[in-house]
Amino acid sequence: MIACSKLKAHLGGLFIISLLTCATAQAEDTFFFTVDGFAKSEVGSFVNATNGLKKGYKPGKTLYLSHQTETGYQRDKFKFSLLYRQDYAAWFDSDTAAFYRAVHNKKIPLEKREYLIDLQAKGIISSGVKFGYQFDFKGLDTLGVDVSFLQIRYLEDINLNGTGYGKSKKSYDYSIFADQKYSEDLLFGREVENTYGYGATLDLYGSWRITRNWQVDFLAKDIISHLKWDQLAYTKAIASDKNSSTGDDGVKSWNPTLSGTESYLPDTTIKLNKRVNVSSSYHWHNWSNRIGIQYMAKDYLVNYGIAYQGKCIKYQADLWIENKALELSIRHKNLYMALATNGTPDTAELIKFSLGIYY
Repeated sequence: MIACSKLKAHLGGLFIISLLTCATAQAEDTFFFTVDGFAKSEVGSFVNATNGLKKGYKPGKTLYLSHQTETGYQRDKFKFSLLYRQDYAAWFDSDTAAFYRAVHNKKIPLEKREYLIDLQAKGIISSGVKFGYQFDFKGLDTLGVDVSFLQIRYLEDINLNGTGYGKSKKSYDYSIFADQKYSEDLLFGREVENTYGYGATLDLYGSWRITRNWQVDFLAKDIISHLKWDQLAYTKAIASDKNSSTGDDGVKSWNPTLSGTESYLPDTTIKLNKRVNVSSSYHWHNWSNRIGIQYMAKDYLVNYGIAYQGKCIKYQADLWIENKALELSIRHKNLYMALATNGTPDTAELIKFSLGIYY
């Protein structure tokens, strides 16, 4: 047993050493595994926002999350991989968040006033295969295209508009028009047939060395997307309740009266939200600084960073300016890790995590 443990430790050490070797020879074949996640909340910490805003709230209009896990194989300019991804985004006004918070928390009293409800939300869980190719263009260091073919396991596409009324600290009513498409009815609990969607997305990425010291990089994810269902459940109805109240754990009951249509839409298509990252960097000796902008879920974020290229590893620190989130990353030809946050897991409003292993 001791010998076996020593052998495992020795083999593990050899793997780590080989993974982080400074050898410059590039393998013709590369296997890779990557995980990328990004989450941002404007109404407080992301964890708090997904738990009823119980621990605080500030005015905001956006909440979104993106996660993708991918594993695959690359040979020269060709790439093939399997992937799993989750994409969520919600847009709302401050009244909507305030009403939601008061209704879901017994310690938060309702104000005696009218709340305007305006919410758009989209959530998609999918998996599939991806094919990629890198082109050779004069003047461009890199230009690549990835095409993903996806099966959509879960969809929610919700639009809510209406009013809520605080009648007392724990009593309220509402009248809301709901226009939603879904694979599972989270709002009204309708039982629907389990239907899957299928589709394709296109990503573009590239790198352009404008001068010896100046470089521009870009990624356009889901720049073209087309997701289709042969039939998809939908609801268009007015949901109302004239006598609702909060209980010890928040909402006492959710049993609105519906007036409208519940049915299935044939041949329905939906698009994914685009994500674009563009950065410009200036290099001198072993150092470089960069400024980047990210567009995601109709939201723009700017980050600024500085990097140092060591013998084997590139070290980089970035600041996401709006949220004051610090990102630290290291990059090796076989390994990439990055983590960004502006607080602890319970208080962070922006969280980013990336891991890449290439062997």
